[in-house]
Amino acid sequence: MTEALGSNSDATRQLLAVTRVPPGPNPESRLRAVTDNLWYNVFATNDAIDKLRGQPYDNSRRWYSGSDNDLLLNRGVQRFRADRRALREMQKYQASGGLQIPLVTLHTTQDHVVPYWHESLYLSKVLARGAARHYLHLPVIRWGHCNFTAAEVLAAFALLTLKVEGLPLGGVQAALPDPEAQETFENLLKQHRPR
Repeated sequence: MTEALGSNSDATRQLLAVTRVPPGPNPESRLRAVTDNLWYNVFATNDAIDKLRGQPYDNSRRWYSGSDNDLLLNRGVQRFRADRRALREMQKYQASGGLQIPLVTLHTTQDHVVPYWHESLYLSKVLARGAARHYLHLPVIRWGHCNFTAAEVLAAFALLTLKVEGLPLGGVQAALPDPEAQETFENLLKQHRPR
């Protein structure tokens, strides 16, 4: 796989462009972006088909773009139609945005597995349900899936603790002995602290 991706960097570039997968900062991240998404395609899609009792994916009307020859790509790409049963079953797993308790989320802005625009979709649901007071999102400007530092995770937990209990989180210096990590933690708290 590594050789195939490395020896045909043009095809890899087109694959990442068409799928809108952030390639990352170096050749290793591009390899990881492709292999992680192929894993998801093979294992998670088959698992979803099994659990949902049908094909949930539909690209029957989708126009793919970003390749060097989009017309040729769209003529040759395999097409799927979603099964109605699978789509109905999938509705059970849709988040409503109707938060009753606080929620703090972290998401890397260049996540190569779960696109960052999912956060915007969820925020629109939260706003439509009038639950914005319960929701706080911390964007992490970095490539990778769930590529968080300990300081970022701890800051999100501290902010959740503030929202739920109104109390600061204790023991942070013991959990983050590195001064740089402590500074990151404090900056995130200042930036996102509920008012």
